[in-house]
Amino acid sequence: MLYYLSLVLVWCMGGVGSIDSELCPSTEAFLLAMNVQLESTSYVQYHGQSLTECVGKCSQDPRCRSVTFVKNVSDTHCNLLDVTMATDHVIREEHLSPEVGVYYFEKMCLRAVCERLFVIELIQGMELIGYDDKRFLNISREQCIEECLEETEFVCRSLEYDDVAAECRLSRYDRFNRHENFRKSNKSSVSYFDNTCAYKPATNSNAAEIMLLGNVEHPHSLLEYYGLTVSECGNLCLRNDLFPCRSFLFGRKSGRPYCGLTHQNRAGFLQNPGSFKPSQAINYYELARNLAACEKDDVHLEMITGVYLEIDPYKKTTDLTPHQCLKMCRNDIRCHSVNINYRTRTCHFNADGLNRESEKNLKENKHFYFFEKICLPGNGCRRDWAFERVRGKELVDTDQQKVTVEANTREECEVACLQSRSFACRSAEFNHQLSECRISPHNRFSSPEEGVSLSSARFVVDYLENNCIKEPRGFCNLKVHRQQMALVADNIKFAMSIDECQQQCFHNEEFVCRTFSYDPLAHACAMSHHTLQTPPDGTFARSSTNDLVEISTCFDVFVNCEPNMMKVKVVTNSFFNGKIYAKEKPKSCVLDVSQSLVFTLPILLAGSDCGTVNEEEGKFSNVLVIQSNDYVVTSQDKAVGVQCSYDVGNKTGETQINVTNIESTDFSRGRPPLPKLLLRILDMQGEERNSVTLGELLRVQVKMSEEDTYGIFLRNLVAKDGSGTNNITLIDKTGCPVEVKMMREVRKLDKNSKSLESYLEAFTFTGSSVLELEADVETCLENCQPVSLCNIPTGRSEDDLETVYSFGRKKRDVRESNNGKVLSTMKLAKSLAVKAPDFGVGQPYYEANYATPVTAPTRTVFKEKEIDMVPPEGDIVCFEPTITAVFGSLTLFVELSILASCVAISRRWKREGPASKHIFSINYENSTDGSDITIS
Repeated sequence: MLYYLSLVLVWCMGGVGSIDSELCPSTEAFLLAMNVQLESTSYVQYHGQSLTECVGKCSQDPRCRSVTFVKNVSDTHCNLLDVTMATDHVIREEHLSPEVGVYYFEKMCLRAVCERLFVIELIQGMELIGYDDKRFLNISREQCIEECLEETEFVCRSLEYDDVAAECRLSRYDRFNRHENFRKSNKSSVSYFDNTCAYKPATNSNAAEIMLLGNVEHPHSLLEYYGLTVSECGNLCLRNDLFPCRSFLFGRKSGRPYCGLTHQNRAGFLQNPGSFKPSQAINYYELARNLAACEKDDVHLEMITGVYLEIDPYKKTTDLTPHQCLKMCRNDIRCHSVNINYRTRTCHFNADGLNRESEKNLKENKHFYFFEKICLPGNGCRRDWAFERVRGKELVDTDQQKVTVEANTREECEVACLQSRSFACRSAEFNHQLSECRISPHNRFSSPEEGVSLSSARFVVDYLENNCIKEPRGFCNLKVHRQQMALVADNIKFAMSIDECQQQCFHNEEFVCRTFSYDPLAHACAMSHHTLQTPPDGTFARSSTNDLVEISTCFDVFVNCEPNMMKVKVVTNSFFNGKIYAKEKPKSCVLDVSQSLVFTLPILLAGSDCGTVNEEEGKFSNVLVIQSNDYVVTSQDKAVGVQCSYDVGNKTGETQINVTNIESTDFSRGRPPLPKLLLRILDMQGEERNSVTLGELLRVQVKMSEEDTYGIFLRNLVAKDGSGTNNITLIDKTGCPVEVKMMREVRKLDKNSKSLESYLEAFTFTGSSVLELEADVETCLENCQPVSLCNIPTGRSEDDLETVYSFGRKKRDVRESNNGKVLSTMKLAKSLAVKAPDFGVGQPYYEANYATPVTAPTRTVFKEKEIDMVPPEGDIVCFEPTITAVFGSLTLFVELSILASCVAISRRWKREGPASKHIFSINYENSTDGSDITIS
C-alpha cells in the first residue's frame, strides 16, 4: 500500500520559493499540500467560504503567506497565515474522517506558470521509482520546480527533490499514470511534486468516458456546484481549467442536485484510507480514456476484426499496408480511430472513436478491421495493436485458470493484463455489467485442437487478446495448406523465398504472426495473426500458386545451471500433453506433463539416472526429447541438446541407430485357392522400405495376388514396439482410423484395383527404434464392403469433421448374398527400423558458464501436413563438414549392407516357399538382446 498520508511532513531545509508578493519579480502561484496544517494560529479566519474564495482572499492579501482550508459536514474554515512551512512547525492530521478535508496552500514565486488554482502539489517522503528523464545537481527546490515548468524536450508531469543532496529529478510520468511505481522513499529528505500545468483541458467531448464507480462520497471536492445534471457535471470536470479534474461527485445535498469536482482519482484516494464513506444520496464518478491527457508512449491501438465504424473520415489513403496505415494514425493527433479495408488496402482516418452510443454504428464487413486509440499507462509495447477485442465472447474451458483483478474499465483490465507478474497474461475478459476483470495465461490459440475456445458470453463481456505477448519461437511445428492464400493479411513484405518469408513471420515485431503465405511470382510474403480457425469467413481463399503455412506448436527452452543439476524449463504456446525425458534414459529421467504451457525437468549431472555426459571437467551435456504422446515418438516431437559450462568446439553429438537382420513376413500363407496377401511399406516414390526416418510419409499397402475373384478389407491395425510391451491402435475393429495424425483411412490403390493402401507418418515408441505393424486382413468373394461414416477431423476448425469410406468391416445384413462373405482372416505383420534425426550439441553462443538449449539441425521439408522448422541462424548447431561427410558415408554403407541382406533373405524366402515357418531377429544399438518375433 502507498503511504501517501502516513508520513510526518518535515522540511529539512529552506522554503519552497515563498516570498512576499511585493518582492516577487515573477508570478505568484500556489503550492498545495493536503491534510497538513501549521502550528501557528491564523491572523484572520473566514467561515462559509468556498475553497476558491479562500485562496482568492490570500492572493489579494500581501500579508498572507499561506492558507489552511478545513471543510466539514456543516461548515468551512478559511485561515490566512503569515508563516510558511519553512518558518513554522507542520502538524500532520493523523486521524482524518470522511467528513473532514484539510488543504494547505502556500504562495510561491515562479517563472512560466500557468493560470491554475495551484501549480504544484507536494507529497513529502514519496517518489516515483524508475521513471527519471532528467537529473540536476546543486540546485534549489524552487529552481527544480521551474526546470519542470520550463522543460521543452518532454512534458514534465512530476519532479522529485532531495533537500540533503540538492538533487532534482524530472519525469514525464506522475503518480496518476504510474501509480503502481509511486512508493515511500527510503529517504525522509525526498519530496515529490505534481505539475498541474502539464494537463490541458479537453476540447473534444469524446475525449473521456464518464464511469459510475459507486455510491460513496469524500470531503475533497475543490469546486462545488448545484442545480446541474450529471452530464453537465461531467462536462465541467472534463473542461475544467483550474486544475486537472479526474473525478467528481454527483447526487443530492440539502435537497438540491450537487456536483463536486476534484483532482484526485481512486489511486490518490486509496493512499488516504478513510476518505470514502458509503452514501445513499451521492455517487462517485471518474473520467477515463482521456487521450489528451495520455502520454504519447502510452497511446496504443485496440483492434476489432470484421467491422468498420460508419462515420465520415477526415482523410483517406490507398495502397498502404495496415502497418503503414496504423503508423500514420498513431502519429496524427487528429486520428482517434481508423477503418482499414484489407482487400483494397484503403485506410479511413476518423477524428472520433467509440463510445457507448456510437458502438451501434459498428457495421460488419469481413474485409474491414477497425482500430481505436486507447490509453494504456505503464506499458512499453510497440506492436501495431496492443489488444484485439472480440465483443460478446469469453474463453471457455473446464481446466483453464482465470484470475479476477481490480479494474473498473476495459482499458484498466488491459493494463492489468499487461502488468501481470504471476504469469504471462495472454488474454483478459471485462464484464461491463459487473465491472469485473479476469485475466488468463491462455488465449484462443492455447489449444488448437480442443479445450480452449471462444463462446458467447452470458453477460456483456469483451474478450481481450494480448498482442504484446512474446510467443515461443525457438522451434515450431508447421502445417502446410496447399494452394491457399491469405486475402486479409496484417502485413505484406518482400521475400525472395518461402524460407525467407517463414523467418520474417517467426521474427515479426508488429504482431504475433501465426500464418503466412508466399507468392513466388510477386515475391510477396503475406502474414496474419489469425489461424484458419479464428478469422471471419472469406479471410483465406484458394490459390494456384500459393501455399498457406500455419504455425502450430512452438517451444522455447531455457536451462538453469545448478551445482548438481541442470533445470530445463520449456515454454510452449499451446497446451502440452505428453512428456519430456533424457533421450538415453526415458524411464528414469522423465517428467509427465498434462495441460501445461510451462514445465521444468531437473537433470542430474552425476549418476546414471539421466545419462548426462561429462565430456571434461565441469562441462556437461544431454539430449532431451519433448514428446507429445505418452507412448510413441512422431515427427512433431523434438529433441534438444542442452549444456552447462560445456564447450566442445567443432565436435558434434550424434545419435546412430544401426539395425541388423531386419526381416519380415511378406505374406501369410492361406488356403488354396485363396489369394496370396502381402503387407508392404513403401515411400512416396514407390520404393519398398525396411528402414525409415522418423516423420517420413509412407504408403502401407496390402497387395492381393488374385483380384478377379476376391476382395479384401483391413481391420485391427495395431502398431507395436520391438518388445511387444507397448502398442497403439491405428485402424479400429470397424475399419476406421483412430490416430488420424499418424494414419489415414484405408482406400483402394486405384479404381481398377482391389488392393488397399493407407498413408502412415513414421513414428516409434519411447525408447525403441523398431515399429511393428500388425493387422487383420479378411478375404471376401467379389468385393468387401467399405465401412461408412468414419468421422475424422479436417483440421479447419475444432468441430469440423469429414465422413470418409474406409475398407474395413461393415456389419452384414442377413439378406446379403454371398458377395462380400468373409472367407478367411489372416494376420499380417511388418517391422520397420525407425531412425531418429541426428542431434548435435555444440559450442554455446553465450558465455561459457551460461546454459544454452541447442535444437537439432534439420532441413526444411514441406509435406502434406507438417514442416519441420529450421531454427533461426545463431540458434542452431551446424555439423562440421568433415565429420558430416564421414558420418554420411558410414550411414550409406550401413544402409547398403541392410539392403543387400534383405535381398539375400528375400531370395531364400522364395526358395523355401510359403509353407515354411520364419523367425527373424531385430537387433538395434540401444538393445541388450534381440527381439525374436515369430510369424506363422
